[in-house]
Amino acid sequence: MINETQKRLIVFFLILFSACLSLYFHFLNNIDAVFTHFFYIPILLSCLWWKRKGIIIAALLGFGLVMSHLLIRNELPINDILRAVMFIIISILTAFLSEKIWNTEKRLRQALKEKDILLKEVNHRVKNNLQFIASMLNLQAGKSKRFSKEIKESRQRIMTIAGIHEMIYKKPNLNKIDLKEYITSLVNPMSKYCNMPEVGFEVKGKEVSISMELSLWIGLIINELVTNSLKYAFPDKKGKVIISIDNFDDKCLLTISDNGIGIKKNSKKGFGLELVDTLVQQIKGSLKIETGKGTTYKISFSTIKNV
Repeated sequence: MINETQKRLIVFFLILFSACLSLYFHFLNNIDAVFTHFFYIPILLSCLWWKRKGIIIAALLGFGLVMSHLLIRNELPINDILRAVMFIIISILTAFLSEKIWNTEKRLRQALKEKDILLKEVNHRVKNNLQFIASMLNLQAGKSKRFSKEIKESRQRIMTIAGIHEMIYKKPNLNKIDLKEYITSLVNPMSKYCNMPEVGFEVKGKEVSISMELSLWIGLIINELVTNSLKYAFPDKKGKVIISIDNFDDKCLLTISDNGIGIKKNSKKGFGLELVDTLVQQIKGSLKIETGKGTTYKISFSTIKNV
């Protein structure tokens, strides 16, 4: 960005350069017209940068052109008077258009700022409401022993959605969510929630930006798969879950793996994995499950908005 001092220096040197050309060719060598047109460059820049103040520079240049003609040739400079008038007309039109564009841009910036504030406030209120619902479910889980497990799982899903809204509220850019940062904030409290403090998490890979809509589905997918690992992979409540992110152009590969006991062959899919299948279809992605020493889930999807 050019600062004010640089703008003044640029205009000064352009005026000096144009004046030298005009003096040498227009007055001393009697080559008419064309070299005075160089004055339009500093005039246009002055009007674009300083709006109406640029008209003063155009008027001074026009006055200088006419006076130079009078002093050097000692005759009435009709052509140069017309050129001086054109300088002023062009400067007025340029300054008017520049000011109009600047005012429109200012109004748009203000409207965008107000929109961002409004959206952040909406996300903040949604987050608070979701956390309130999650707290009510937590209280209900304490009273209902029969459905305590299901209620807690539903509560965790709600908290996952609330986490997205909280991140949006804190970020300056409402359109994009940093996937790595979001996953880290999502999985870190999960071992405590599941009462497994000795299960560690590692999130690695490149920084990938995704849309708010896509981050909602990805967050729910990760919540289900990590919860599944915490519930079934570590009978001794010790282990590690690794989440890696690989980005290839507009494609992303999300890998969630644990070093637990793995999935038994011919075992039925639970509600969590069925929900994951539905969510993966929602983002038009693909899911691959690998078993052996631990379990690995590989989800491939496009980072371009496709939900």
